[in-house]
Amino acid sequence: MLWWLVLPSAIVSGVAWMGSSRVYYLDLLVSQQIWLAWWTVLLLAIALCTRRWRIAVLLIVSSVLAFYPIVYGRTMRLPEVDFTTKPEGVIRVVSCNINPENGSWEQAINELMSIQADVIIVIELPAELSRAIRNHSFLKESTYEYVKFRVPIPGRVSQGMVMSKHPLVSPPPKQDILQSDHLFMTELNIPGTDPVLIGLMHPHSPRNARRWRDGNRTVREHIDALERAHECPVIFGVDLNSGPAQYRSRVLLTGGLRMSKPLLRMGGTYPSGSPVPAAFKLQIDDIWSEGLHPAAWGKFKVGGSDHLAVVTDLVLD
Repeated sequence: MLWWLVLPSAIVSGVAWMGSSRVYYLDLLVSQQIWLAWWTVLLLAIALCTRRWRIAVLLIVSSVLAFYPIVYGRTMRLPEVDFTTKPEGVIRVVSCNINPENGSWEQAINELMSIQADVIIVIELPAELSRAIRNHSFLKESTYEYVKFRVPIPGRVSQGMVMSKHPLVSPPPKQDILQSDHLFMTELNIPGTDPVLIGLMHPHSPRNARRWRDGNRTVREHIDALERAHECPVIFGVDLNSGPAQYRSRVLLTGGLRMSKPLLRMGGTYPSGSPVPAAFKLQIDDIWSEGLHPAAWGKFKVGGSDHLAVVTDLVLD
């Protein structure tokens, strides 16, 4: 009986992620990689207790293969962000998918501004919020005087924006590729530090195979553009609509970016405010960077959004 459990588990948890870049259903399966990995550990414990040594050896190999895509490129642990103060020398960045249908957008944006981050990246902002900011009324009394918008492209990308306490400028001419179509980045200039490219990424959710392929292409195009154009540190606010072991995360990792969420911090970011236990929520939102490393990481609930906001204190390498 144990063999009938071991063989499928070894194949699924150890090998499925290798083919997930080409097969839609395998990539969906790999979204549960953490649970597949722990399943092999449970079976390993059973095999050891029953002294099935050959099976145990197979499960040890399977466990290594299962945990590898989850562990690779990850920081093991980080302290919580201290929301009461901001240490010297860090760039505090917040990223949140506010939800375009959010009727509490004013409360949400005020909560994001309340933690005094240097940069706020908003993914999928409501049209009412966009109009309020463009009319120079909503942010008039705030410290976020610099705002850049990503223009929505129907069927491709939603509207987004970057808010900053520090100047945001368009990239220099050689980086114009970063401004083409759905590829959006802006340059952050903090006095006393090197320029940093700030961007946002929101590929399609994989509701069917076509949307899955479209979203994958969006991620690859961002990485291709960065490899050809950028020469300074990069910060991305990302809602990947996929998990840490899935294909889209691997594309970002091979492109030099690293996610901020520490491996040993349990719980995902979606869906927030639901009865789903924290351990079963999906980690699809994060802040990815290159040329910086995270010093602290946290998440918090904002009004009306079904995503938790992510906040990271980053230090230039």
